[in-house]
Amino acid sequence: MTTRISKLTKIPFGANEPLLQRALEAGGIGLWEYMAATGLIDLYHNVLSFETLRPGRYYGPVSDFLKFVTLEDKATVLSMLAECDRGAKQVGAEFRIRTVNGKTVWLNCKGELTQLEDGRSRYVGTITDVSESSERELKLQAQHEALFALARNPTVVDRADFLSAASQILKQSAATLNVTRASLWQLTAEDSHSLVCKRLFDARTDESPPDDMSLSSTDFPVYFAAIMQRRTLAVADALSDPVLQEFVPEYLPSTGVRALLDVPIFHRGALWGVVCYEDCLAPRAWDADEQSFASSAVDLLALSLEASVRAASEAELAATKVRHRAFVQTALDPIWCVDIDPPISTALAPAEQVQLLRTHARITDANAAFARDYGLDPAAVVGALLPATMPELFKGSSLTDWIDRGYQLIDRELTQRGRGDDQAQWLSLTLLGVVEDGKLVRFWGARRNITDRKRYQSLLEHLAFRDPLTGLLNRQRMVAEVTDVLGRRGADGSDTPCTLLLMDLNQFKDINDTLGHSAGDEVLRQMRSRLDTVLADVDALSARLGGDEFGIFARQMGTSEEAMKLGETICSALNEPFELHGSRFHISASIGAAIFPTHGRTFSDLSRAADEAMYAAKQTGGGTRLFSRSTVVFEKKKLGLLARLPEAISAGELMLEFQPIINCATGKTSRLEALVRWQHPEYGRLEARDFVHKAEMSDSIRILTRWVIDRALRSARE
Repeated sequence: MTTRISKLTKIPFGANEPLLQRALEAGGIGLWEYMAATGLIDLYHNVLSFETLRPGRYYGPVSDFLKFVTLEDKATVLSMLAECDRGAKQVGAEFRIRTVNGKTVWLNCKGELTQLEDGRSRYVGTITDVSESSERELKLQAQHEALFALARNPTVVDRADFLSAASQILKQSAATLNVTRASLWQLTAEDSHSLVCKRLFDARTDESPPDDMSLSSTDFPVYFAAIMQRRTLAVADALSDPVLQEFVPEYLPSTGVRALLDVPIFHRGALWGVVCYEDCLAPRAWDADEQSFASSAVDLLALSLEASVRAASEAELAATKVRHRAFVQTALDPIWCVDIDPPISTALAPAEQVQLLRTHARITDANAAFARDYGLDPAAVVGALLPATMPELFKGSSLTDWIDRGYQLIDRELTQRGRGDDQAQWLSLTLLGVVEDGKLVRFWGARRNITDRKRYQSLLEHLAFRDPLTGLLNRQRMVAEVTDVLGRRGADGSDTPCTLLLMDLNQFKDINDTLGHSAGDEVLRQMRSRLDTVLADVDALSARLGGDEFGIFARQMGTSEEAMKLGETICSALNEPFELHGSRFHISASIGAAIFPTHGRTFSDLSRAADEAMYAAKQTGGGTRLFSRSTVVFEKKKLGLLARLPEAISAGELMLEFQPIINCATGKTSRLEALVRWQHPEYGRLEARDFVHKAEMSDSIRILTRWVIDRALRSARE
């Protein structure tokens, strides 16, 4: 039977067509056919929903289909159809359609020319929803255009009236971010304990801020503590965010603010104030693009501030004829301009363009920060060949990626080796090219040192995943690492064996209680050193799981002999005494080992098995034990017995049996040994070994001990 998709594609899918249909729906992909000779379009659009056309199959004149296309994009669709009429082998277009909810959807349409049996031309292809990527691209383009418009505007970056420039930047950036309010707040120069509103843009009114509009650190200590961290504050829901709880009683109700994005502004390395973007419609999540745009707008504001400060003291700045000179020269980050003579055709392959940049690109402008970073005389920078001054640009893929992305590379992170004893630095690189008549004529570059931010991120990761005392992995990270390895081995079906060892220090509590916690901490630190020595040549990771318990996960160790040998090596490393407070102490360990997949396939299963083996080792005086079913003491049956033990005592299910001890010399009974037994209603008669050792690991042993003593004394009296 010829089905709908088979008829459209002219391919007999047969029983596989339902699977294909589900795949198309999951991917948001539709199919289409166009007959240039008839002007008819056959559309099987699956998951798309037009204004009046429901998902399914549409067949009719292309003129009717154009009714769904937005007015701005009809020419694009007609151009693609014209290509079909001319017999192009491949066609494509990206356009928008109206939907039932009044919104628009971006569609990417691709097709190829095929021939019917009668020789007529026929185009068949796919149609895909690309709204998310297209809308993001449009938003980024709008943001970049807004920034460049502001940067090229001399009233923004080249004039001494900073507050007028701030008003323009706030208004333009607020419109681009689609927020209701944007305001500029300055920290008081005296003590930085107050924020004074210098400019306020509110789309709902043209009113200026009151002269006394200010915030005090006394009234808003949490908020001030947050902005003093010199980082962007992005709040999705102002009413529930803990940082803004101080604003809930008055400020938020009076302004209607529901979401907030605060960006710090710096002047000559110091925190000058903050720019606040406020959305009064509803809570909103601030994505990375919005935060980056807001930071760039505030950078322009900082440049304008610097320009106004310099204009007040340097008359020559006001006389400059290059309207973007202030933008370059007042930046705290290195900024440079490169002219390309002769220009390079953008039609060339990226590798060819990069090669031509080596000989055609010269630095024609650079700020003082650029000369400072490269240790050059500012006068010697202008006119220098780009590769001679910045050889690092030609290493790696930065320039190639810049070309592939339409000569726009934003915030590319890279590392740069330090000079001499200086440490390597993390940098954020931005390159923006200027293309005229299909040729690259110049580009601007900017660079920001983000080393402190990267180090802070590294510190946070260390605090999150490392034990602060020993520097070993913590339990959370250990579980994640082991789970990842076991998951990958289970997924690829290899089941390559590996071993988990759990270790407990036997005399640690005595040292801690006798010498104090500082001595105990020193033992744990020395344990880190000894573990590092033992595992130096082993593919393994180690962690402190808590207290004096350690975990070792050997990725490539999967036999019982290897596991036992590793445990014995660790125990041998403890033979050397520990130096504590001028004295030497000996410490032993109890180690339990479990092997994947023999003893478990998850971290939970392996750790439970290793814990069982470690307990067995501790019961026998320490050393290393491999998990065995015969050593299991935590099985469900015995766990249930432990939970029911107090109830069994009250119910009279326990009994004492007395075993006489005979004096061999006299042949008489010298004393009696009391043995506890449990007449369980389900399991029958249970010996002491079935439940006593488990009770010893919980508070139940106290109840059991008192009962045995009371019953034994009562029997002695009787």
